[in-house]
This record gives sequence, C-alpha cells and structure tokens, in this order.
Amino acid sequence: MTANGVRLHVQRFPGSGPPLVFVHGLIDTLACYYFTLAGPVNELGFDVVTYDLRGHGRSERPPTGYTLDDAVDDLHAMVAELGIADPVHLVGYSFGGTVLFRYAHRHPERVASMVVIESEPPTAAWAARTVDGLREVAAHVGDPEKMAGQPELFQKMSASARALAETTTVTTDIVHPAGLMTAADVSTVDVPVLLVVGGASELHGHLPSVLSMLPGATVEVIPDNDHLLLISAPEKVCAAMLPWLEKQLEKR
Repeated sequence: MTANGVRLHVQRFPGSGPPLVFVHGLIDTLACYYFTLAGPVNELGFDVVTYDLRGHGRSERPPTGYTLDDAVDDLHAMVAELGIADPVHLVGYSFGGTVLFRYAHRHPERVASMVVIESEPPTAAWAARTVDGLREVAAHVGDPEKMAGQPELFQKMSASARALAETTTVTTDIVHPAGLMTAADVSTVDVPVLLVVGGASELHGHLPSVLSMLPGATVEVIPDNDHLLLISAPEKVCAAMLPWLEKQLEKR
C-alpha cells in the first residue's frame, strides 16, 4: 500500500480482537516477527499487522525521509489506510520500539499499549549511543575481512545496511534533534508499557535511567542474552510478552 507517499510492504494476520502492529528495527524486516511472535500473538485474538519500514525489506527506499517523525508519520498513515479506527496495541524491537515512544507522544489517543523489546525512548542520550553504534556498524560492513566467516544472516543484514547507508540519508536522519524527546516528554506516555530487555545487553546497564522516565512500566529481563535476543531467544521473548498482552485483552 501507499502510506505517507511511500510504498510499504504490509502483511496482516486477521483476528477478531483489537489491532496490534509490529514495528521492526534498523537493518531488519518484518520477517523478524513473521517467524517468531506474530503467529502466537494472533492466536491470542489480536488482529496483527506487520510491515517493512521505508527503505527496508520490500518497502520502497526513497533517498530521504528517515527521521523518527517520518517513521511515525508512515505508521500513522498506514494504520489509517488499513481503516483501523480503534487505538492500537504496539510492539517494537530496537529502533522500532524507539519509534513507538515518539508515536505515543505525538498520538496518545491512538495507542492502547506498548511492548518494547530492547528499546528505549529517543532522548539525547539515546541519540549519542546510536551515533556511536552506527559508526561501529559502518566500520564492520565496510570491511570484508571483518565480515568473512560471519553467519549468512549477518552477511545479508550487512549488505542491506551498506545499501541503505550508501543510497539514503538514514545515518543522519534518525538522530535528527527534531524527533528527540526530553524526560518530561517521555513521562507523558500514559499507556501500559512492557519493557523486554536482555540481561547481558547495553540497555540493561542503564535501565534505571530509562525506568526513571517510565516509573509505571513493567520489566521482563531475559538472562544471558544481549541486544539480539529476538534472534537468540524468540521463545523466551514470546513467553515474557504473551501473558502481559493477554491481560491487555482482559481490560477491554
């Protein structure tokens, strides 16, 4: 479908219950959910929507338009194009979860609940860490020796990262100051939030500062897993989030 002027690849698991939209992270696709969480969440009764962010997967790759607010506008327009009028439940992984915090800030009336997996709000501190991370990724994907011997999945992700970085403004857009939020902004996100965090991840190390902005959030820690826990332990992520989502259904 075309949403916010961009052609987006969307996959839907129809259900009789409320709508739930999955948002993936950078250099990823909707496949990260399609083969892990989407089916079990649909079986709970949710009307599940997954899609490829602009520039990713089978969605269109325009040369510009990769700020957080662009991602928010794409999501908002896609939900409207699908004819979804009810507030949506949202699940985001990594950058996808960061997009959701901004979405909930700009469109609080459109959000029923949020599950954010290895994600944090788009604060200035997040932007600084993201810039450092992008530099590290760029150093690896641009060095054939560093990629030699890596699993096929990472080889493919590296090729996608290189193409996205070389043909778009994504590396500068995603940390644009206009999309960042202050601690006061984050505290206005007044919906149920579940944070799923890897016990060995960088995010786990500064979790107290995140929770200081979200005192009402529920936290589930997956021990011995890092930022890639949706790849390394999808069944544990599923086990952590399904009971929480089921409670959200009971609130209807």
